Amino acid sequence: MARRILSGLLVLLVLLLAVHKAQAQSKPTGKEFKDGWSTWADAKVGDWAEYQVGKEIKRRYEVVKVSGDVITWSEALTMNGKSEDPKEKKPADWWKIKPLSGKVPPNLNPVWSVAEIKVDDLVLKCDVVSWMNGNLSNEVYFCKDVPCGGLVKFMMDGQATIWLANFGDKDNKVGKLKGSDPNAGRAANLPAFYATSGNVSVHKQTKGEAVSYYKRAVLEGGSREAKLTQTPCDAEGKSAADAKSEDIVIKAEEWLPAKSKPLARGEKVRVTAGEYACDVYEVVEGSARTKIWLSAEGVVVKSETFENGKLTSSTEVVRMSQR
Repeated sequence: MARRILSGLLVLLVLLLAVHKAQAQSKPTGKEFKDGWSTWADAKVGDWAEYQVGKEIKRRYEVVKVSGDVITWSEALTMNGKSEDPKEKKPADWWKIKPLSGKVPPNLNPVWSVAEIKVDDLVLKCDVVSWMNGNLSNEVYFCKDVPCGGLVKFMMDGQATIWLANFGDKDNKVGKLKGSDPNAGRAANLPAFYATSGNVSVHKQTKGEAVSYYKRAVLEGGSREAKLTQTPCDAEGKSAADAKSEDIVIKAEEWLPAKSKPLARGEKVRVTAGEYACDVYEVVEGSARTKIWLSAEGVVVKSETFENGKLTSSTEVVRMSQR
């Protein structure tokens, strides 16, 4: 079945950051973030906050109207430098507006603590909630000085995936921050496919008239380093009993996107396994030029190698499974 895959990280982060109305939620009695309280409770017309989601997306919130506990706000999205007009949202009780705090998973035993962090020239006193999801660490920072909810940043395995770029009020339209990237100088984490042991992709390789298949399986997943095996197999992903596997180690610092800039982003490509939205890269080795279509999960779903302008080999994903 054809499927349209957006960036796994992008989908996750946009869902986490998107303001939504909680169902059957009562007004918090406490005044701490861990109680379900947020700075929407103190909203004033003109308050605003802007967040960076990865490298390509910004999302801005601004308070339009306050009537007792009921807040009307607007949202505006900027993607790849293109901004949309702000969209006014339906009024809601302040405790039903949850940028992220409503997504803290109680079943994963979250732990609350406090920390002071420096963001540009400001020192923010934050409430921090942390939890482990398998082998991935997660942290969310909130601050009572930040309007429109109080979110400061979301961290995954030590890397910020959402962070506060700027904020202000009706008297401060310029804002208090410079929008610095907290990940500057640090290679991005490995993508979702490599985070979990047991993920498998099966690839078809064509060289001239010869066709073969190989399977890549994640043995030890991780966001900074992952260990895989590559094993010859058939089109179904089944390997012979005597098939020899090759061990592969992928590190975040050596990952293709850490070393190269894509020729294109979000290009749709259809292969046997389905349709994917990919970033497109080119790798040059001597006289060979290889064009690579890298999916959001981090899998090379298609590649084409040319020598002296002639196609000499290609690969495509025929099967992929993720836990």
